[in-house]
Amino acid sequence: MHRILPALSFLGIALLAAPSLAQTSASAPDAGAIAASHLEGAGGDPFAGYLEAGEVIEGVPAPKSILGHAIGEQFSRHANVLRYLRTLAGSSDRMRIETYGQTHERRDLVACTISSPANMARLDEILALNSSLTDPRTRSARDVRDAIENNPAIVWFSFNVHGNEPSCTESALQLAYTLAASEDPIVSDILEGVVIVIDPCLNPDGRERYVSWIHGVTGASPNPNIDAAEHFEPWPQGRTNHYYFDLNRDWLWGVHPESRARLELYKRYLPHLHIDFHEQGYQSPYFFGLGEKPFNKNIPQETIDWVGRFGSANAESFDARGLVYATKERFDYLYPGYGKVLPTYHGAVGMLCEKGGHSRAGLAIDFNEEHVLTLRERAAHHFIVAMSDLEYAAANKRENTERFARYFTLPADRDAYAPVTYAIHKDNDPALLGKLADLCAMHDIEISEPGSGARVRASEILDYRTGEQTDAPPSLDDCWLISGDQPRGALVRAVFERATFVEEPETYDITGWSLPIVWGLDAWYIEQNISASPVDLAEVRRSPQHETTGRVATIINADQHHFPRAIGALTRLGCFARIAGAPFTIDGARFPSGSIIVHHIRNTGAIDDLLRECRSLGVAVHNTDRGVTEEGHVLGANDNSRFTAPSVLLLRNEPTSAYSFGQLWMLLDIESRIPHTAVNTSSLRRVDLENYNVIVIPHLSGNLGAALSESTNGRLEAWVKAGGTVVAIGSASDWAAKRFLGDPDDKPDTDENGKDEDPEDRDLTWSERKDRDVSKNIPGALLAASVDNQHPLTAGVRNWVGVIKRGDRVAPLRANGAAVARFESESLVIGGVIADAKAEEIASNAFMSMHRVGSGSVVCFSDDVTIRGFAHAPVRLILNAITLGPSIR
Repeated sequence: MHRILPALSFLGIALLAAPSLAQTSASAPDAGAIAASHLEGAGGDPFAGYLEAGEVIEGVPAPKSILGHAIGEQFSRHANVLRYLRTLAGSSDRMRIETYGQTHERRDLVACTISSPANMARLDEILALNSSLTDPRTRSARDVRDAIENNPAIVWFSFNVHGNEPSCTESALQLAYTLAASEDPIVSDILEGVVIVIDPCLNPDGRERYVSWIHGVTGASPNPNIDAAEHFEPWPQGRTNHYYFDLNRDWLWGVHPESRARLELYKRYLPHLHIDFHEQGYQSPYFFGLGEKPFNKNIPQETIDWVGRFGSANAESFDARGLVYATKERFDYLYPGYGKVLPTYHGAVGMLCEKGGHSRAGLAIDFNEEHVLTLRERAAHHFIVAMSDLEYAAANKRENTERFARYFTLPADRDAYAPVTYAIHKDNDPALLGKLADLCAMHDIEISEPGSGARVRASEILDYRTGEQTDAPPSLDDCWLISGDQPRGALVRAVFERATFVEEPETYDITGWSLPIVWGLDAWYIEQNISASPVDLAEVRRSPQHETTGRVATIINADQHHFPRAIGALTRLGCFARIAGAPFTIDGARFPSGSIIVHHIRNTGAIDDLLRECRSLGVAVHNTDRGVTEEGHVLGANDNSRFTAPSVLLLRNEPTSAYSFGQLWMLLDIESRIPHTAVNTSSLRRVDLENYNVIVIPHLSGNLGAALSESTNGRLEAWVKAGGTVVAIGSASDWAAKRFLGDPDDKPDTDENGKDEDPEDRDLTWSERKDRDVSKNIPGALLAASVDNQHPLTAGVRNWVGVIKRGDRVAPLRANGAAVARFESESLVIGGVIADAKAEEIASNAFMSMHRVGSGSVVCFSDDVTIRGFAHAPVRLILNAITLGPSIR
């Protein structure tokens, strides 16, 4: 099946050797020669092997003719990547290219479809027949038979979701050329049997950030010396997209335009095999095939078996070339948001491929004294894997198509999946219901409403907070229903189940993410199927109520999900407003404390603009013709304190975490639209702090105290005491506590000899050490935190939130402080991996605390719940701290 390719001429692409390299010493061997020797000894250049003399279609341009360099000689800029692929598609009847979206920075996202001319001519028919296989309720036996007998396999390759893993896009270019130009019999067989989709770069913004930097620091020749500047990429690095999010974790949530646009195209093709190409540490062996446990229990075993089968084919191909690889280790399949995992819930065999290289490798790096790792070698190894998988997909297309069709019948298999229905109350916030409808539409998940004969015993309706029978079960008529018994039922369970089953505690990502909990929805789950009929998702996307008429005051209810957007509008317009100090009722409508009261007489000329902005932002308002309430303080009472508009400084750059900064940046910039100014840490010494009343400090990846001068620290302390509000996230809360709050009142627990109670490493065996390290790690468990709803910073938040807990940090709490939200003492753990001892340490401690410091305040969060932009419920507490903090006196 997988032949050993001879070393042959390149036919217009550069020789295997890397460009000339700066040497680390006079005696160092020639790096290009080492690279050539390495690949030639392993069976020759794989690029040239499929492009033998006389077997290339005339007129199809090789990469060098457009890029100006051969693959691996330089990093290709995104504009040139697009130019080449569009030129290639215009010269070949095997290929077409389409722009499927744009990034935040308005770079085009493209996908190339490549197959035989005959398959390309009937592509729409192929895709329609393939799509028919995904709903066993409507497909016919003939549809299944026709697809198995007549349809090609469909394979999707995703390259460069992490921008600083740049060999991936280079490999994509060579792969596209080979498939479009080669007349090799193996390539012809692939094209007859497979429709191939190549997404050459999922993250153009991040990749261009990396490529621009590496071009700027690399000399006339690359320097393989590991100490060279070109091997140390600066903050924030190119891994992430414009807002510094990891797009590889966004396949499920679709927070970003890159993910949403890609999923729309992906669903049109619904491939049988999806491969996500990455790079890892430059000294790591190539990884493919099965990872290690845990696998999410909702992924069928048959899918996992096929991952192993493709991995074995890759191993055969690497063995034929004498290449080093790893499999069945490290990379688990638990979290459903990965590029390797989410496709499995749409029927694909989802695979991860990782080549050693990454940001540090540059164009060339000393691997050891005998070998220099080059960009060309990295791209070549991805190319070998891609071609190997295409050969295997073509040879096994019938069997894999049968598996693909079978996947969508599995949710109804009672031996594999127990019955379950998730009930979402219709009275949840309209904005959150809209987000729910959007996510379900993005993944073809059906939302239904109960049929006339639907019945369920109250004892079978279970509570998300406790996992037990609820004291107040809802009427099903008041709920939307999401059934686990639907074609995407495995994905439904993975997203909506209360607690994820984790068979192996050693994981490398979060282990709890239940959507109803982290979104703060009033929801329940029922361990049975319920008779229901699908609803139009437009009905779920309800708009907020239209404002009433009235000329005395406009009231904005704090219970709305988009309430912070109203704060942003008030700030932009410079409105005078008051904050309700207690609940009140007016015109028969009930408003919670924290709601905003805008008297028209105080805002002549701004009210129409405010109403217009609120409509566009999805915020409901209530206009009234009276100032006297039926219950509670009158609108103009002193107990309704004056609103102070937030003037926000968001700290960025080292030593803040790029992830944390980016998540907060997007939260303020896109999701909540709150005016703010991002300031580099190094610039803080020059900033006039009087221009701001809120400073937000993201989670830290380094020492903030060392990054700030003593004079800057002193100015910050004076600023807080004079009335400023510090909002410190994650590890920044440790710095804030030390800087502003002084020594803690309680010391860590020690034994009677004053020693830490944990045993010393020397007292443990090697296995015990490993087990202890795993038990100490909290990769992202889902915990419950009680909320003090009397505190003014809890406006619009229910009495508990789910917190994705990473690490054992708790928020500082001194004698003069308040626990705004506290990890529960009972029923703390909802789901995920956390040792009992660690849960006991965290229980009853603060998740969010507030301390008065002079006239100002310091608000601390133990964890950065802005993680990946999807945990809407606890994030509201951060937004409240930023927007309402300056108003608390």
